[in-house]
Amino acid sequence: MIRTIIWGLVIIAIGMWIWLAKLGIITSGIVFSRDWPVIIVIAGLLTVGEGISWAFRRGRRK
Repeated sequence: MIRTIIWGLVIIAIGMWIWLAKLGIITSGIVFSRDWPVIIVIAGLLTVGEGISWAFRRGRRK
C-alpha cells in the first residue's frame, strides 16, 4: 500500500519536473513536446488514488 503511494508520488514528481521544464519555469536539457507530461502526472494521481483506496478498504475490514 505505502509503496503504491510512494511510486505514485514519484511519477507525479517526474511528470511535474518535465512539464515545468517545457513551460520554461525550470531549466532542463531534456527535449519533449510541451504537454505530454500531463499524462505522467495523471498516471501518478491514479496510482496514489489506488493506494489510498486500498488503504481505506483494508481499514474498514478491521
